[in-house]
Amino acid sequence: MMSLPLFASYAIKHVQFEQGYFFVLVYTWGLVSVVAVPVLLVAESAVILVAIRRGAGRAVVRLHALAAAIAVAAEAVFLNVRSYA
Repeated sequence: MMSLPLFASYAIKHVQFEQGYFFVLVYTWGLVSVVAVPVLLVAESAVILVAIRRGAGRAVVRLHALAAAIAVAAEAVFLNVRSYA
């Protein structure tokens, strides 16, 4: 859920939202996501490593790997939008 604003970072940066509570909610969620997603990505990587070492099922590892891949993609989109003003 925290990756959603990063995927929408182009729209947040270039589309004019109406002022009000919706703008405050989306903008704040985006600011929190910029900090939270890398931290959650590191935590997810640790969970994947622990799951592999403990011999967890393939489904568990795949689920966590999917979550990590989504976070990496969201960060890539965010960094790409940020670098192109």
